[in-house]
Amino acid sequence: MGHYVLFSPVGGTDPIANERDGSMLHICRKYKPDCVMLYLSQEICERHRRDDRYCDSLRRLAEREGFSPEVLVEERPELSEVQIYDFFFQEFQPLLLDLHRRFPEYLLILNIASGTPAMKNALYLLAAFLPFPVLPVQTATPVKAQNPRLEPHMDYDAALYWECDLDNEDYVDRCQECRYENLNAQLQKATIATHLDAYDYAAALAVAAPVRALLDPRAFALLEAAKARLELNWRSIKPEIRSGWGLAGSDQGRINVAEYLLWLQVKQRRGDLADFLRGLTPGLFALMQLAVEEKAGYPLSAYCDHENRFCRSRMAADSLGQELLSWLETPKKSIDRTFLLSSHYAVILRQKCSGRTWAVPLLHLRQIEETLRNVTAHTITRVDEAWLRSNGLDSSQEIIKTIKAAVQAINQDSSGNTAAKLAVDWGAYDVMNQTIKRALGETK
Repeated sequence: MGHYVLFSPVGGTDPIANERDGSMLHICRKYKPDCVMLYLSQEICERHRRDDRYCDSLRRLAEREGFSPEVLVEERPELSEVQIYDFFFQEFQPLLLDLHRRFPEYLLILNIASGTPAMKNALYLLAAFLPFPVLPVQTATPVKAQNPRLEPHMDYDAALYWECDLDNEDYVDRCQECRYENLNAQLQKATIATHLDAYDYAAALAVAAPVRALLDPRAFALLEAAKARLELNWRSIKPEIRSGWGLAGSDQGRINVAEYLLWLQVKQRRGDLADFLRGLTPGLFALMQLAVEEKAGYPLSAYCDHENRFCRSRMAADSLGQELLSWLETPKKSIDRTFLLSSHYAVILRQKCSGRTWAVPLLHLRQIEETLRNVTAHTITRVDEAWLRSNGLDSSQEIIKTIKAAVQAINQDSSGNTAAKLAVDWGAYDVMNQTIKRALGETK
């Protein structure tokens, strides 16, 4: 049995009536909660102060059944209007939230069989909107019919009522756990799904955080992982999730490039064109490096220092380096100590790789990237599809298609280094979203 906390309004048939447990006592008999909060209206409060009947019966039950609950009593001696539903909806909510804060790992039971109809209805509705799981419990009357309402007398003999309680010797479980759907969770899950469709994982996680207790733990972990992935922080993701998303493997450099290209695709789909266009430069550099160095066999980076600057003396020391110098350097401009850039790879593409199928899309991307950099470096403007058209550039969707064409051509090229490939699952984020949605649909 788990750990429980009980919130119970107290009604006219509590704690014992008709020689049987009232609802409050009967729920405690079954679940043996570690804490019980009793809510007393004016009339019930008067009885409590007269003879302590509610706490006394709990002490007797606890001693008999072998548990030791903390009993909290919320007295409302001025509360005589017990039929006003709206009052109890507002009144009960902070009490339930406080109990959850005190006992975050315990399941909160709500007694929806004791108290007035307004109290019961308020509790049942709260169960549907609280940001954590609760267990509403009803109790059937001993005769399985309407309670004859033989309430405890004002002159209450605690020992006698306890001695006459037939549940002590002839116990039959009358508790009924109510099935309900937490509407708060359902509404928030729908909102989370909307954010997933927009690839907005930070927003999805922000919506999920307040109702985390209502979600399957795996769903929240997947949302955290999705946010980290879009932030290109995939190494921080738990190994079991990384493996399921195809992010496990020995070639971390290849995974980095593939994830970066997927990041570009997400930026394009979301319409974050400023980030998308700025992100072309490192993405194109990585693709050109793969094509020129690994596929074609011209390792420009091997002639660079740890800062990625060319070392002319190193290039002049062997025949391949001398050949590269003849293409990359002019008599008026030395290449020594200059940074390795996409423009250098573009020269090799034109000089030595023009017949390769991947050269055309890579050089086209290089032209787009160069134009973008020159224009945006001197302009403060909104970057959108209309701006691209006005500058004679491809649409963002066409740019993504060109990137995909370049990757496909590199992978399908059977000449040169056949191992120089880049595995990019362009549907990976959509598959990830579906995995998260399925986890959200699971009940905790």
